Amino acid sequence: MSKYNHNIEDWWRHNGIYDRQQASGIPYDGDDENYLQKTDDWWDSLTAEDKEDVFNDFFSEE
Repeated sequence: MSKYNHNIEDWWRHNGIYDRQQASGIPYDGDDENYLQKTDDWWDSLTAEDKEDVFNDFFSEE
């Protein structure tokens, strides 16, 4: 089991809409005032291992 990573949590909390869309795959329609909450809910549903995978995928060069 992965241990809690504050750096990954800090990265997520500081992401804006574009980065959250890229990381989560949840589309932003440009008019959704609840988008940050939706992506926070998605993020909070992930395991520590899943969060680490999202973080690593976001910064991968693929």
